[in-house]
Amino acid sequence: MVVKNHDAEKQFFVDTLGFEVLINQEGTFDKAISNVFGMPFELATSTPHVLILLSADGTRDRTIELASFPELIGNNYSANIKPYNLGITCLRFLVKGMIEFLQHLDANKVDYYESNNLISSPYGKVDIVTLTTHQGNRLEFFEVAG
Repeated sequence: MVVKNHDAEKQFFVDTLGFEVLINQEGTFDKAISNVFGMPFELATSTPHVLILLSADGTRDRTIELASFPELIGNNYSANIKPYNLGITCLRFLVKGMIEFLQHLDANKVDYYESNNLISSPYGKVDIVTLTTHQGNRLEFFEVAG
């Protein structure tokens, strides 16, 4: 996820949602090579980036990368990202203990939408909570119902 306010988004994921930081790096690429951000070669060595790799469970199985480029200026189309658009509209995480999770969100004053008994393949009936991060990124947390 490309974010503008790295600290606010990191704080939300770590302090509110309980994600762990696996990597926290700032810098530029050593040479003009292919890179994970898809930056043009001529910008790779001169454009600072900030990258934080977050994990939902402490492993690399469920990770999110928060990336920002403090010196780059471009068009911001994030206001156009509204469900249901083509492409990825959210990240989805399986949780255990939905009631406790909702209590945690309430205690942290996080706004969310709750939907119960939806059918989701391959799980069957699920309860889903949808929320939006401070930077406008949409996340869904679900638990298999029953």
